[in-house]
Amino acid sequence: MDAATIDPFTIDFSCDINDSTKCRLAEEVCKRAGTMLASILDIVQPISVKVMFVSFCQTYGKCGSTNGGGSIILGSARPAISHLMTDTLDGNRVREYPQALLKQFDNINPHPEYSGQDIIAMFNSDADWYFDHENSSPIQAEQTSFLLIVLHEYIHGLGFLSNYSNDLYLKFQKLASDLDTFLTPKRYVPVTAVPMYASAPNLMSPQGFWGFLESAFDKFFYHRAANGTFIPVSAITDYLNQFQGGNILFNSLLEFVADWLNSPQCQVATALAKEAVTPNTFMLMDPNNQDNDVTSALYTSASEFMPGTSISHVDTKTYKDTSDFLMIPSVETNGMTLDDILKTRQATHPLGKHLVQFLTALGYRQSIDAGTSKGLVIYQPPNDLVGTTS
Repeated sequence: MDAATIDPFTIDFSCDINDSTKCRLAEEVCKRAGTMLASILDIVQPISVKVMFVSFCQTYGKCGSTNGGGSIILGSARPAISHLMTDTLDGNRVREYPQALLKQFDNINPHPEYSGQDIIAMFNSDADWYFDHENSSPIQAEQTSFLLIVLHEYIHGLGFLSNYSNDLYLKFQKLASDLDTFLTPKRYVPVTAVPMYASAPNLMSPQGFWGFLESAFDKFFYHRAANGTFIPVSAITDYLNQFQGGNILFNSLLEFVADWLNSPQCQVATALAKEAVTPNTFMLMDPNNQDNDVTSALYTSASEFMPGTSISHVDTKTYKDTSDFLMIPSVETNGMTLDDILKTRQATHPLGKHLVQFLTALGYRQSIDAGTSKGLVIYQPPNDLVGTTS
């Protein structure tokens, strides 16, 4: 197919409100956002996006902000499908790569079996949206640019998302009191794992541990060491994966919890959580690019770790008034259209220099770039993983 005929972002849009005009305008903005991204990124294989425009209050019972304030959740997005890939250029580390990203690589052979949607996005129809359109009336003071939020969430769906979280801490907190917060990447569960070993049904059931998995984003995630230099968080992941050899079937979930809490890996994970609420400790850096001007400070300014917000956004104070504003946590600027926001920051496009640099390092390309596999091959799990079937 001629590349000129390819629609770079295909939008599967659904709307649950009885307002056909609002639904139509929302869908048009979702398509426009894809076109804007494709004007900077060379999308060689179409990226499919499932967009749901729904009432978060009626559908999910989320009728106010998560912190009890007056604002509401505007939207969210994530990769719909990720594939495990071995990075032969980075010590054969295994990470999760968004399908949307892998589809842009020409030279992965064999490539994963691609299926379904690439990105899932949800936007809250309860919000007071301004649908950026040529014929729109002036934006009102309480309105939020829908285009701005759609662009922000699409970037998350493209892979601006860390696998580091407090999920394991929250699970263990139910079983052990007075825990200090700790952060780990997502736990790896082999596809052949016996279900009861993957998620113990009760405290005395056997529980498997097969290590932790970074996301593609985490390859570029750096933290400030004691001497002030920044080192890759992947080195921490490597150490966390040494816990009990990274391949063990515990006699019970309680044994898993006890062994983890008494391990040196838990101490390292706890120290990382403290860094996550200390300004200027986390950065996005490309080890293959020595231009320090294109590193990005990540969001670590909250008083406590915020799942989905901490790490997976850039620092508000550093970037809110710059051309790299798009991926700050609270990007919405009520009463300003996207064009207004760009003008005040003397920007011509919502993708700033730092963001484009990161997306390029991740593997997306601009029109001048040649395709590359980034040294990725499909991950083949070893045959000796405990608690799995052949």
